[in-house]
Amino acid sequence: MTLRRLRSFLLLLAFACVASTHPASASSVVLSDGEFAAADWTTAVVSFGDGGTPTVDQVLTGGNPGSFRRIDLAIRAAPSPTTFSALWLFNIYNAAGYDPATQGAILSIDYGEDSIYLGGQNDLGVPLGTSNGAHAVSIALVQNGILYTSTAYLANSESWTSRAFTGLGAGDFFRADGAAGSPDFSSTGAPMQLGFLDRVSGSVGGIGFDTATGIDNWSVTIHSVPEPSTAILLGLSLAGLFTLSRRGQRRERSLRREVRFGDFYRGLGYFVPDADDT
Repeated sequence: MTLRRLRSFLLLLAFACVASTHPASASSVVLSDGEFAAADWTTAVVSFGDGGTPTVDQVLTGGNPGSFRRIDLAIRAAPSPTTFSALWLFNIYNAAGYDPATQGAILSIDYGEDSIYLGGQNDLGVPLGTSNGAHAVSIALVQNGILYTSTAYLANSESWTSRAFTGLGAGDFFRADGAAGSPDFSSTGAPMQLGFLDRVSGSVGGIGFDTATGIDNWSVTIHSVPEPSTAILLGLSLAGLFTLSRRGQRRERSLRREVRFGDFYRGLGYFVPDADDT
């Protein structure tokens, strides 16, 4: 391969590497559900104080639109005047998951869903509004049997409302059991499943109550880290172009010297072949 052809090949390789690392071509995986069939979801409960009882149903009408997932959380009265009861219900989508080892390390996660407050009442039969009965909702993740969640919002609207969190990194998640640690988003991380957490807590020394939330159009978008091989190829191609450029500059300077010395000796009557003849 001539130097000119090699230079052209390296230029094409560098262009291909730059194109492949453009943000528009970044790999992403979308997990979503707007039907909430019972077989596609599992639940896990974390209780505080005397906890409570969760009830989950697939409601076929009244969603945004169509089916939605209804979560009722019945919180028991506080066990003492100085404590409170709370219930965290992890809803995990088991129809699909994500494996960093085979699908790529995770750069960030976007999360979105629609929610609605469906009302409820306390143990005395007093209706509870959005100010004292709304659930907190956030993304959920399980890896190696450990439950994680992140920043929550209050589902305090009595009409369907879209909520979203974008650019969540591993450091934005925390363990539900209170221990230190975040999920492993690297290429050596274990497979994970995702979902959402619906939670509510009573007041200190408060009585029990039962309120409900609806969830629809659940979606998680997982953005993976660009393949390192692309960056390596780009670096090698640019290094090759730099080397060829330096080599070409040295050859050009050498030819200019040969031409100058050749003209000098020809003037003295010596026979000196042209540089292209060597």
